[in-house]
Amino acid sequence: MTKADAAISSIPLTIVTSDDFHNDDRPEWLPNNWTFETIVRTGGASAGQKDCYYFEPVFGSKFRLKPEVNHFLKTGLKREKLDLTVMLLHHLRAKKEEEWLEKGKEEC
Repeated sequence: MTKADAAISSIPLTIVTSDDFHNDDRPEWLPNNWTFETIVRTGGASAGQKDCYYFEPVFGSKFRLKPEVNHFLKTGLKREKLDLTVMLLHHLRAKKEEEWLEKGKEEC
């Protein structure tokens, strides 16, 4: 466990589930059959910060952000975390193609 992981795991949390909320507290954009939970950080520099998680009803998949939920509702797929290696390769490939196109223009 890294120092950062140890620091995060030592932060006390309060878990608040969708059952603890009145209907007014439920996000309007969240489908009715989905559940959500809000975790309130109770210690450390981020005390009072709220983290919301949204759960789809079939498999219980957990989502952190509204755009992730919207993407799932449109495609049925969870977004994968960005792989920096793949991003770098795409950037290098685009740069190489740009150089190739510039070289081709000079030859014409």
